[in-house]
Amino acid sequence: MSENIYQEALEAFGAQHQLMKVAEEASELATAALHMLDGRDAMAELAEEAADMEIILAQLRLLIGDEIDKQKTRKLKRLRATLNGMPIINRLKDRLAAV
Repeated sequence: MSENIYQEALEAFGAQHQLMKVAEEASELATAALHMLDGRDAMAELAEEAADMEIILAQLRLLIGDEIDKQKTRKLKRLRATLNGMPIINRLKDRLAAV
């Protein structure tokens, strides 16, 4: 999908409105994730809310993409350090528990 539609949405609704949508969509995604953890059949709900979140985040990226990239790089380095510090047995147990 073209980046143009994201820019069009920002221009049509305004940055302030779309920032409110970020909060709304994040809340809805969190709720869908909790429904999955509660054992509900919520895969379609989770996928729908994840799609909404990706769409609104693409618009947020147009507003503050450089800062997002900086923070993402920092956070990925921290994640790598955490993973490197985990004993291999813990990583394997976590993978098996997820199956």
